[in-house]
Amino acid sequence: MVFLKVDKNGNYELNKPFSTFIYLSTAVGFGVLIFALLLYAMIQLITSSGFSELSSTTGGNDDDEDEERERIDDNDDLEDV
Repeated sequence: MVFLKVDKNGNYELNKPFSTFIYLSTAVGFGVLIFALLLYAMIQLITSSGFSELSSTTGGNDDDEDEERERIDDNDDLEDV
């Protein structure tokens, strides 16, 4: 896959401009994607307890299973209807 062609005078000519653009943009896009995923993984491992948001259960207390959950939003007006 040759994108540049050199003529007799040593000048470079872009042989396939659209293919070059697609190839380079795909390569840069995958590079940015991999970098972002690695950076996200490093931040998650350092700042939290790993990837707990991906697990199917939360790590709460087993003793509180029967208790009703406390409302966080404190919007009790809608509950009285």
